[in-house]
Amino acid sequence: MRASRQTELQREFPLHVVCSWLGNSPRIAQQSYLLVTEDDFAKGAGVAKVIATTSRATKLLFAHQIKTRCAGILGSHQYAVID
Repeated sequence: MRASRQTELQREFPLHVVCSWLGNSPRIAQQSYLLVTEDDFAKGAGVAKVIATTSRATKLLFAHQIKTRCAGILGSHQYAVID
């Protein structure tokens, strides 16, 4: 949960502020807490955001398609993804 909260707060506030609130350093945050979300993949792939009323099965299929498209862009790096 801490990782997902760090990621959410980071979207709204500067890194040094969020780290101060959560009690970690920018280096630790970048190494351990900041996550790549499905929305990040969608934005990177230039795909429209999934709407909230879409079924879970459709969202999972959509997420898989986005990850597949992004694989060529991101290379073989491993990224944590939160649902």
